[in-house]
Amino acid sequence: MSTILHQLFPKGIETTAQRQLKRLPEMMHPLLMAAAVAGTKIDAALMSQLINQLGYPFHLDEWLVQTVSAAILEMDQGQSRFADEALRLALVDTLSEPERIRWHEQIAAALELVCVDNLAYAAVLAYHWQQVGNVKKEQQYARLAGEYAYQQYEYDTAVHYLTRAFTLTAEAELAEQYHLLLARERIYHIQGDRDAQKDDLTQLAELADLLLAESGQEWRTEVALRLGTFAEATGEYTAAIVAATEALRLAKSTQTPAHEAASHLLWGQAMLRQGKYEETKEKLQMSQMQARQHHLPHIEADSLRFSGVCAADMGQFDQARESYEAALALYHDLQDKRGESAVLNNLSIVSYSQNQLVTAMEYWEQARLIHESIGDKEGTARVLSNLSSVCMDLGEYERGRAFSQEALTICRETDLRFGQGMNLINLSLFNLFLQDEPQAEILSLAALDLAQEMESVPLEGLALKDRAYLLAHQQRWAEAAQVYGQALAIWQEVSQPLQMLEAQAGLAKVACGQGDLAQAQEYLQPVLAHLQAGHSLQGTSRPFYIYLVCYEVLAANNDSEAATLLQQAHDALTLLAEKIDDETRQHAFWHNVHEHRQIHLLVHQGNN
Repeated sequence: MSTILHQLFPKGIETTAQRQLKRLPEMMHPLLMAAAVAGTKIDAALMSQLINQLGYPFHLDEWLVQTVSAAILEMDQGQSRFADEALRLALVDTLSEPERIRWHEQIAAALELVCVDNLAYAAVLAYHWQQVGNVKKEQQYARLAGEYAYQQYEYDTAVHYLTRAFTLTAEAELAEQYHLLLARERIYHIQGDRDAQKDDLTQLAELADLLLAESGQEWRTEVALRLGTFAEATGEYTAAIVAATEALRLAKSTQTPAHEAASHLLWGQAMLRQGKYEETKEKLQMSQMQARQHHLPHIEADSLRFSGVCAADMGQFDQARESYEAALALYHDLQDKRGESAVLNNLSIVSYSQNQLVTAMEYWEQARLIHESIGDKEGTARVLSNLSSVCMDLGEYERGRAFSQEALTICRETDLRFGQGMNLINLSLFNLFLQDEPQAEILSLAALDLAQEMESVPLEGLALKDRAYLLAHQQRWAEAAQVYGQALAIWQEVSQPLQMLEAQAGLAKVACGQGDLAQAQEYLQPVLAHLQAGHSLQGTSRPFYIYLVCYEVLAANNDSEAATLLQQAHDALTLLAEKIDDETRQHAFWHNVHEHRQIHLLVHQGNN
């Protein structure tokens, strides 16, 4: 220890640190050096192993008592640590390079014994083996550290370690390179780093070809699936289907059921965005069947979730809820937070579609917190988009616009084109309601252009429907009639009867505005038949707009049914308002939303 003291304090002046070191028995000095190299916090299991490994004549408890008594270590909520970080670093600096390397090697060897299968120590082991210069060991633990960080949703850390492991991998180890890139590409997908993801996919495709040539084994199936997933996320649905088709062909040739099930799932997801609902159901059912048969719970859960989305799009909300709840149970068993939060978001949409606005908003707030906590940008954007839709129905336009703008920013950063389209639509409407009609026009046209460029029939239908609403609001009747007609044709093509109702009501609104009451009545007949059959307007995006149009057309035609429908609409609004506890929110609900305000005013006038 005298040598250490001389190196630390060459002038020989006794300091507090010197006195602390002198108080520690000589035989305990080497373990103190090991602790200094290991880090600020004292790992009891590691120290015990080193004591046994190096044959020191004392127990850990004795060493801790002495080091704490000498004020070298301190206890912090049951955790021993160096009391002075400067002293720890100074101790490390006294070691020669060979001595430091020897300690790092002994610490790493001890950790391997006491931390078997504990991936939380992988990053520490990678560090110590790096200091030793053992490339093989560092590569091994860097990969494990990356996998562990991914499991903890620490995506930046995961990318760091996987990249380090990839850098250390020998050029000849093609399979190891492949697995590392595949793991990193999945993280880039979650983060929405499309450029980095594209680079990894390109390298993966090259490696798959090399591996096939080298081993005769098929590696391209997974790459095709990942390429398809990339295409689906970025709105290239035709490319996604091409990739899914190729993945399915390869999976069948190699008889890999997991890849077959995943191929059907990807195919179904892409067709869902194209509005091909019957084909979507067929593909998702095949995916579910294979997943259950071969015990693939993750693929089964994903297939169930997208089956729910398909059912919800078709207005089959009970069926959607059933699929979502089955998926949620599987995600819960798998401890998959991303899956759970995605289904919470989906269930919220069902509640929202059934006019349970406040309940839906509470669910979405919970889902958003989960998405943000695990770094899921796509999930966060999805929830923000849905929150903005609820704000629109509640009349909270400034808040909703902020949600939509934040979601749009994320979608642009991560190249989520379908999400971009949805948020452009919402932002157009928010600007309309906030009296910025020029901006509303720009955003409306941008949404429609994007939908048509993507060849996404459902997105185009939504963009047309809401653009027609904007045009009718501005009394641009001829343009509104044309656009509502285009929207109606799309909803007829994809068999979405609830969406058709709003387009038919919109056409009636336009005809009424043009003074053609007979035509307005004709357009409205399917809507009136729907209501007279006892069906509700749940699942339509603007139920009270439809009610108000029905009233206006019937009243203009002196139909006594007008008052009945108006009262029915007001009763439904009142039920919704009663579920809003906050007075400010309730006031916004009644007075900020044009249709709500008009219905309330008309009923009040009628009662007087």
